[in-house]
Amino acid sequence: MRFLGLGLDPLTWKPEICLVCVWDAAAFDEIFAGMGEHNEEGVLVVGARAGDGYRGVPFTAENVLGYAGHPTTLPAGRACLTLAWRWRHELGLV
Repeated sequence: MRFLGLGLDPLTWKPEICLVCVWDAAAFDEIFAGMGEHNEEGVLVVGARAGDGYRGVPFTAENVLGYAGHPTTLPAGRACLTLAWRWRHELGLV
């Protein structure tokens, strides 16, 4: 887990901690194998269904910046995505 930064929402004055966690594909598949299609926070976004589990969305410029630029992505999520993309070399994601 890596700390990317701390943001402050100007309307609510609530601090938001931006973190990124990096797993290899096998660990990701094992950790998230039992996830359902939705939970109390919304619908799970997945790259593909694989057997009884899900596979994550590939970490590509198209995917990361596409989600970051989507109008429904909240500012904290946008910050996490863009900072993770900016620091992808240092995070070992390339």
